[in-house]
This record gives sequence, structure tokens and C-alpha cells, in this order.
Amino acid sequence: MAKQKTLEESIQKFIVDRVREHWDDFQRAYLLSNMGYAIKREFAESAVAMPKGLKDFLRQWPIVAEVSYPGIAEKVGLVPLGVELPEDIRVLFKPKDVRDEKTPVYEDAFWDAFINPITKNDTYRLI
Repeated sequence: MAKQKTLEESIQKFIVDRVREHWDDFQRAYLLSNMGYAIKREFAESAVAMPKGLKDFLRQWPIVAEVSYPGIAEKVGLVPLGVELPEDIRVLFKPKDVRDEKTPVYEDAFWDAFINPITKNDTYRLI
């Protein structure tokens, strides 16, 4: 029984940490399905602590908030407790634009150089 309690506590901490990290990085919901896979990879005996599944585990231990995409019951995400949810929940499920100001953008001539011969006069620069 003590071993199961320790496993439950470890899984709870794992969930809270992952959801908080994801929220801090992207301001998006962590998909429940992704969390299930991550738990199975991290905890080989997770089925012992969650015999009825992850959703039931989170109802039993409300350590994060569950949000559902409007009109798609299967699309469920997790956000940290206490965060202010937007009026339009759908924004929590949109992929974050991974391109930022640090991402270089090259002219077409740069990319063409991979398939066309380069001449001595060709120049390439960031745009």
C-alpha cells in the first residue's frame, strides 16, 4: 500500500511539473493523450496507480484543470490549477508558432543552392 501511495505521489508530481512547464513555455493546454503516453514511458507500473485510467486518476486527484475543446469531446487538455482561462477555450489548443525572431529566414537563392550549381558571384544573406 505504501509503495502504491509513493507511486501515486510521483505520478501526481510528474503531471503537475509537466503541465506547468508546458504552460510556462507555450501558454497552451497539455494534451491528455500526450500525458498518458508520457506517464507510461516514465512509470512502468502506472496501471497500478491508475487502474481506471488517467481521466479517473485526475478526477480522484484534482491537481490540474481539465479543459475540453468545444464540440470535440475527445480533445482534452490540461492546464495548471488557477490559471485564468480565455473566453475562447480553442486558443488553448492551437499550436504555438515555433518560429520566433531568432529563427533565420533565407532568400530563395540560398535554398536553390542545394539543387543548382553555385557560381563564384552568388551571395547569400539573411532576410
